[in-house]
Amino acid sequence: MGPEHPAVATGLNNLGQIYAAKHAYGEAESMTQRAVGIWEKALGPDHPELATPLKNLATVYHLQSRYAAAEPLYHRALGILEKNAGQSAETAEVMAALADLYRLQRRNSEAESLYERLIPIQETLLGREDREVAGSLYLLAELYSQDGLYDKAEPLYRRSLAIMEREQPMQGAALARSLKTFAAMLRHMKRKPEAVALEARAKAILQGQPPGQAFTASLVN
Repeated sequence: MGPEHPAVATGLNNLGQIYAAKHAYGEAESMTQRAVGIWEKALGPDHPELATPLKNLATVYHLQSRYAAAEPLYHRALGILEKNAGQSAETAEVMAALADLYRLQRRNSEAESLYERLIPIQETLLGREDREVAGSLYLLAELYSQDGLYDKAEPLYRRSLAIMEREQPMQGAALARSLKTFAAMLRHMKRKPEAVALEARAKAILQGQPPGQAFTASLVN
């Protein structure tokens, strides 16, 4: 078929994913770049099939903290997906990755905007009680808290924690960390008794104690 055939690009993209999984990022970058170049030449720069390799290449850069290289690729992939796939699982995946990239760079307002768009998509695709929804709620709450937007952060923390509480014991360590983060915000708001209760719950989780119904209800209310 020749080295520029789209079928070759498929193999290169898949091989790039294998290298990325092995943390061999140089090889992953080389393979995925070749795949993107072949598809761009054969199909055009905005073809729907380009979204996945663009996302994969962005991820390789992202994992190496090469954010400036990753960002435009995520944007290209997201534009293609929103145009051709709408609110799909892959659209949500790219949106979440780009939001994380902004969050890691302390670009809070940009990250917040993306999480605000992402969460309704995840809720539609996965349901309001899904752990991925809980994760996005928590990250958005954390961003709001960092910006001093406590009134916006608190209900998101509570929703996220209530979902995670129902996942006990699978989410135990993560839940304990999240409870401590929410407690720290409450302490900053001079709400020490509530913070102490959350910290006690976090300690109990780490000691393997089961959740109580009253405590779970208090997270939602």
